[in-house]
Amino acid sequence: MGQRIYAIGSPYGFENTMTEGIVSGLRSSFDSTRSFIQISAPISSGSSGGAILNAKGELIGISTMVISGETAQNLNFALPINDVIYLSKTSNAKPNNPKDISVLQYYQNGQREFMAKNYSLALFNYRAALQICSDKEQIGAFYYCIGYSHQRMNNYDSAVFYYDKSLLKVISSETYMRLGEINADQSDFQRAGLYFEKAISENPNGWEGYNNLGIMYFKQKEYVKAIEQFKMSLKLHAKNPNAFYMLGKIADENQKNDLAISFYESALQINPQFAEAYLALSAVYLKNGEMENAIKYQQKAYQLNPQLRNKKL
Repeated sequence: MGQRIYAIGSPYGFENTMTEGIVSGLRSSFDSTRSFIQISAPISSGSSGGAILNAKGELIGISTMVISGETAQNLNFALPINDVIYLSKTSNAKPNNPKDISVLQYYQNGQREFMAKNYSLALFNYRAALQICSDKEQIGAFYYCIGYSHQRMNNYDSAVFYYDKSLLKVISSETYMRLGEINADQSDFQRAGLYFEKAISENPNGWEGYNNLGIMYFKQKEYVKAIEQFKMSLKLHAKNPNAFYMLGKIADENQKNDLAISFYESALQINPQFAEAYLALSAVYLKNGEMENAIKYQQKAYQLNPQLRNKKL
């Protein structure tokens, strides 16, 4: 408690930004399954996964989260380094020591943590890999991984920064796809569409690019263009339930109920766990006055995804 510490991170892409503070507390998570170091050093968006050092320059933790709000100020937390090492060991990864670990092992550690949704730990490993990586394409790939981790944490500015850095190293349809998703999440559909078009240009056989571009046209109510994209997506990937679902949405919007039902049912034949498709199908049957089917499919949707109860039909 009270010892001087330094936080190093890359908020909004400003790499190796350092802030100073003290250890202000040792806390447990709300479910008491994990311990955190509370620090007074500010952690800005994009700094998650950065190093927390003591006055001797020793690594004592990695920045993990910030609690913010109208009445919350400077509540910053780090995961103790011993817990980081323990998590790495329990996931069959080696200790995070550049002398004892290769670029590939850091990458594998990062991927493992990413899949477990431990994005701060993933960032820690991806950044460590960058420090010992010299291959241009690998560097571009790690910038992409860092950007994707930030995207999953909703640190969009930092994600865009690292995606742009990745594109300077290697052009990738996946990077353009992620940039399109960020702009779509921010309702900038025109820019999102441009990125999806770039993704398609880099990978004309990638069905996801057409699917995402179709969604952009759908949100702009350009249904004819949207249908063209979804049909192209299905041409490349016939068992794509999302394309059938979106074609159902278009038919639904245009009061073509029977066609909408047919598309929703096609989506469900491919993916019987598609809760949103059951709910959409329920809504169409409700409009048709077929209450029994409406109730049946609504209950199925809620069974698969209880959160859909908050969504109006």
